[in-house]
Amino acid sequence: MNDKPEDNVVETDAYLLRLSFNYAHLVYLSKSYLDVETLQEVRLHLKKYYKDRNFVLINERINDIVINPKYHRDSLKNMIAVAVVSTNDKWRERLHEEQKNSSRSFAFFKNLKCAQLWADHFMEYQSAKN
Repeated sequence: MNDKPEDNVVETDAYLLRLSFNYAHLVYLSKSYLDVETLQEVRLHLKKYYKDRNFVLINERINDIVINPKYHRDSLKNMIAVAVVSTNDKWRERLHEEQKNSSRSFAFFKNLKCAQLWADHFMEYQSAKN
């Protein structure tokens, strides 16, 4: 019996969210500040898909978006790590500041494939540890 949920994709004008067993790949499509309504909508999808199961969030930055530090503190408890993907070196300094707001494992990558591999290995390590 396979109790692994099917992958799922949610696409709106504001974001693209790909949900897979170990990680959620999230791309905010707007070029500005992340609003609380969008964040709440994304979190509802995450809660519905992952329920109480741990996962990694891969946030791919294609735009120079600002995320309120409070959003990190209020994040889902079963989101145990964050991977940020960005090819823009100028954004790295602000991303390092964002990292200070998170109590979770937080990693940076220049491409999505490396972030996905890291997320899979991270989850395997966590499963083996428990």
